[in-house]
Amino acid sequence: MSTTNQAKYHTPEYRRAYKALKAAQAAGEWLWCVQPECVMPSRDIAPWQKAHVGHDDTGVVIIGPVHGRCLAILGTERSEVTGCAGRSGTDGCSEISGCKGRVLVRK
Repeated sequence: MSTTNQAKYHTPEYRRAYKALKAAQAAGEWLWCVQPECVMPSRDIAPWQKAHVGHDDTGVVIIGPVHGRCLAILGTERSEVTGCAGRSGTDGCSEISGCKGRVLVRK
């Protein structure tokens, strides 16, 4: 995981959102997947299903709960970016290009 990704998971906002998500699921509440392109048959996230705190395409703004599968597919798509995969300085991705792990151009 890159330093940029590690940082976004240690913000107070992320920690609050994660704690609220886990508390809601522990209380038996159903959540709604807010991923713009949800890949599941329903946007409902049952209390027993794996849920994550989702971020917008910039990876900065928290958008809310998302299915684990939706997040995994988004991660796969980001790794298919031409030469990036979020690893600054390798495979053609650099701080100068402004990539920082965001999807810029698909192959």
